[in-house]
Amino acid sequence: MAKCRQTVLTAFRQVEDDLATPRILAHKAEQQETVVKSSQRYLTLAGTATMRISREVVNPRLFVIGLFDPCADVTPAGTAS
Repeated sequence: MAKCRQTVLTAFRQVEDDLATPRILAHKAEQQETVVKSSQRYLTLAGTATMRISREVVNPRLFVIGLFDPCADVTPAGTAS
């Protein structure tokens, strides 16, 4: 009798696991999609920041002009002061 009971309990556990599998996989797929979207957003922001930094890197010639003439406008072209 105990062996039969254990067999039935094992069968129920397996059915329960099989029913839960699609839900678990769907949840994992949602998590992976979130990670992909976050990574894409990070790359977009990092690329934008890199482009902005590369445009705003101090031009050595303008830096030297600023040292000798503190009133000189050394703002790189296309940027606001």
